[in-house]
Amino acid sequence: MSSVFKELIKKEFGVNSYDKYFFICQKSLENRKLENKEIYNDIYEHIKNKDQAAIKNMQKDIHPMITVISLILMSVSFIVKTYEYLINKYCFIDAHIVLVYKTVLDRVILIKELEQSAFKKS
Repeated sequence: MSSVFKELIKKEFGVNSYDKYFFICQKSLENRKLENKEIYNDIYEHIKNKDQAAIKNMQKDIHPMITVISLILMSVSFIVKTYEYLINKYCFIDAHIVLVYKTVLDRVILIKELEQSAFKKS
């Protein structure tokens, strides 16, 4: 059984990228420091050349999903603590990668909107 975050990351970036991001987060957690610069840069390079409509569509997919999944995960964690330990041990890493992905989407949209407003002014 895999988390919805894991499936989202695999769908958007592929299995190899997911495995790479997971490994980076896992190593960071072992060092007690959650570094995400490498993941951020990789996701940024992956989506920076997409058009704004595609990026906004990606962003629309992620916002409600994070809210609903967060509520479901919180409910499940109160009901079944053992299940939380076994499944969500790795779901935390997936959620962190999704948050980095959301940050990259927000930044790319901001940059493209600034470029468009600068283009319209000139």
